[in-house]
Amino acid sequence: MPLLPPELINKALKLNLLRVNGTPQVAAHSIDLSITNAIWNGKNRKAEIPQEGFILEPQQQYKVKLDSRLFLAQGLIGEITTRSSYARLGIQVDPQPSIENLFGTWRDRGFTAICNLETFGTQVRIRPYEHLAQIFIHTQLETMLANEIKDAMDSEDLIVYDKGHKLDRTNASFGEALELHMEDLIYVYKKGRILDPQDKDHSEDFETVNLRHHPKGYYLPKGAFFISSCRERFATSNRCVAYVTPTINLRPAMTKTNFPDPKHFTRFPFLTHPNAPYHAYGLRHLQQMTFENYVTEPEGVYLHADCKQAELVLVPFLTPSSQEIESRYTGQIGATLRRPEQ
Repeated sequence: MPLLPPELINKALKLNLLRVNGTPQVAAHSIDLSITNAIWNGKNRKAEIPQEGFILEPQQQYKVKLDSRLFLAQGLIGEITTRSSYARLGIQVDPQPSIENLFGTWRDRGFTAICNLETFGTQVRIRPYEHLAQIFIHTQLETMLANEIKDAMDSEDLIVYDKGHKLDRTNASFGEALELHMEDLIYVYKKGRILDPQDKDHSEDFETVNLRHHPKGYYLPKGAFFISSCRERFATSNRCVAYVTPTINLRPAMTKTNFPDPKHFTRFPFLTHPNAPYHAYGLRHLQQMTFENYVTEPEGVYLHADCKQAELVLVPFLTPSSQEIESRYTGQIGATLRRPEQ
């Protein structure tokens, strides 16, 4: 699904092909979106989000309206996801209630997006008009899987290093896409801690675990939330971005071979947050990707260093991007907790 780079997002805004109320701020490849001051619980009861904040509870489903009215011209697709900094607190913004408007490319449409809101097992304080979400703009559905990823590695539109060695089509691991593997260090959320986006340091909210110290596997029960990273380092050119999709993440991956422990799994026992389009800002920057994970397997999971983390796909830009917009996560090494807003 060709993605509009920042230059084309700004052009679409100027031509009124894309409209967002207020003064939209174009980030790396998206526009940040805030919620309103209202929230609905699973019984559809409306509550006001007070200035001091509202605590999202685990295993609870909420709905929120986004504060900006959106307009998408015919032919444009809107993809709303959680902003990375809030995903690292376990928040998941799901635009399913508005999917018809976001994907209705056969017509112009103006609408106020309604989103499902829940957490990956965490307690999180949110405040009114907080920028929890972001919208990316596409023109059609198009994803580059294994064979096209191999071609991208040949052309160096994708560069991948693993344990100091450059990977290519002959020595990289492929399923439907490029396989990524879990790094040694993970951060496990401490149940009962209230995560506050205004806190500058979240290290006390998570336990640091070195999987190398647990050769038989580190056990996490159902409902656990943990942050991890892939051991691979990669970068993309200005012609594409890297994605991790929830569909591919849930395909068979963990087998007896990967997990000699009796408690092995034949499918992914955890959900990985479908990270927003991830761009490593040109081939000069090789870095790892951080993942936000939620254990869904009823019996829990035994994690091992180097187990399969996810599969990476590529999405092309509609046109090459000339902008390198860095974020506060540029240059991250290993699993990285939320960093405060600038």
